Amino acid sequence: MEKCLFCAALYKSGMSIGDSSDDATPWPLYHWTLRIAPRGRELQSSMVLSFRFKHARIPSKSFRVLPEASLNVPSINQVSKFTDPALSGGSQIKAWIESCNNDHSGCSKTSSSTWVPTRLLDLESGDPNKVRLVDTRVSRIKGPYCTLSHAWGKITITITTVWNMAQFLLDGIPLSDLSNTFRQAIEVARFLKIRYIWIDSLCIVQQPYGDFAKEGDLMHKVYRYSYCNLVATDSINGQGGLFRERGPSAVLPVKYHGRGTNRAFREESWVIVPADIWEEELLSSFIYTRGWVFQERMLSPRLLHFSKNQIFWDCGTLSACETFPSGLPFSLDHKAGTDRHWRGRLDQPDQSSADITGPNDNESPYTFWRSAVESYTVCNLTSQTDKTVAIWSVAKLLRDITDEGYAVGMWATELEEQLAWRVEDVQGSERVPELQLNIPSWSWASVKGHIIPHHRLVTRDYRVTNHQGDDISFAVETQAN
Repeated sequence: MEKCLFCAALYKSGMSIGDSSDDATPWPLYHWTLRIAPRGRELQSSMVLSFRFKHARIPSKSFRVLPEASLNVPSINQVSKFTDPALSGGSQIKAWIESCNNDHSGCSKTSSSTWVPTRLLDLESGDPNKVRLVDTRVSRIKGPYCTLSHAWGKITITITTVWNMAQFLLDGIPLSDLSNTFRQAIEVARFLKIRYIWIDSLCIVQQPYGDFAKEGDLMHKVYRYSYCNLVATDSINGQGGLFRERGPSAVLPVKYHGRGTNRAFREESWVIVPADIWEEELLSSFIYTRGWVFQERMLSPRLLHFSKNQIFWDCGTLSACETFPSGLPFSLDHKAGTDRHWRGRLDQPDQSSADITGPNDNESPYTFWRSAVESYTVCNLTSQTDKTVAIWSVAKLLRDITDEGYAVGMWATELEEQLAWRVEDVQGSERVPELQLNIPSWSWASVKGHIIPHHRLVTRDYRVTNHQGDDISFAVETQAN
């Protein structure tokens, strides 16, 4: 028996706060409203169904009611039980890739770039049961290559070290030695007919005596110049893999057929989906709670997210999923659309001469930076010493756009205005010892917790003085690489 969409979502919201049986407020208790939403760029009518709880700790939940005729929603026969392209045929993955290659003039075709990472895995080593590590400085490989975003987790995975690198270069690596996530990412790359893939633990020599210090400075290029980034969205470690088995109800939206008794619904067919489908099914997944993956998502020109219930697609032109293969409806596209916009600007910095100041301009790089810091500091880092490193790739591209000095999370121009950052939750934030060693206390990066950066001012009618009223200035030793 299929679950009720509303009941399941409301129950999940209630369960997220734990047992509320001792609370004086009856639980659960909510009011619902149905309103016609303003028409967007699609000029199609839609409605918003909202449930507002009386319980203070339970958030409201909204659903979008969209006219089915305006959407390319798949039929039940078009939805495979599997996200593994070898079992499903992968027709939707092929369609997204071909459309981006042939029709998306706004998408950067970075796969044509001659830049490649220092090392790659060759998937055509002569033995289908092996992959071989290659040094691109020696082999002169041109690409293209895929990349992988994954969570290492707490299990042991195969890594490249100074002791086994020669063996990996000469004899290759048996697929049986690799985790489920690595093997399945290799399967997807082969399905896409891409010969090479970059996986961090295998293409960067790990500690001790590794070269992450050098290779870490190239991370922005690794993802930026990839053909497509594959994301193991739903896996907490290497055993989780990319592929999932699901029922059609996990993909297909709920449908409602109007009976003509209501002016809003008329006698038309409607589909009903959570208003936060992109955030709930994708961005709230485990992988996107990891700090390192934030920059991987923002820098990759194209992404295939293998999530719990379906595959999501993201490029500079289109954000889509198996529920909406032709693209998210306008009313569901706000977050994805904002990220697409900035991914495009970061991918082509030479075309922008915008100043990083001007916070009231939604196109301002500093507006994006504020949003990036908020999103990034909500994520988790296994090692807090990576705090400034894991966002450096995004900062470096913004620095190249604006030609402004940057260091420890702060920008050189009008530094005094940026000192007004604050934490979102005082109780949930702390100054951990490892962040105090090399990061000054006046930078947000010195604090573990959700950070709210301060706006920069549009007009400045103030002076920065010392306690005696004399003018002072700030000098910042900025990062050069």
